[in-house]
Amino acid sequence: CGHCKDMEPAWQAFASTTKSAIVASVDCTAQAALCKAYEVSAYPTIILVRDKRIFGFDRARTVTHFEQFAAGAYSDDTTASDDQPVVE
Repeated sequence: CGHCKDMEPAWQAFASTTKSAIVASVDCTAQAALCKAYEVSAYPTIILVRDKRIFGFDRARTVTHFEQFAAGAYSDDTTASDDQPVVE
């Protein structure tokens, strides 16, 4: 999608420099079951899995915001439901 393509340079820059998270990308056309399990309904969707909990990202899609999010700039009000699967 256009939003995904617009975000790609910042996402790749973040992925290549961060030490605070493992960064991955998922193609929901190829991984439909995974995207359904995590209730992905819009693109791009950014989530953080930490301590078996899921946190949603709702900031500007910049390297700085990605870094802050991965380093702990999230709160319980962004937590998804506990019944969602977590990759271990």
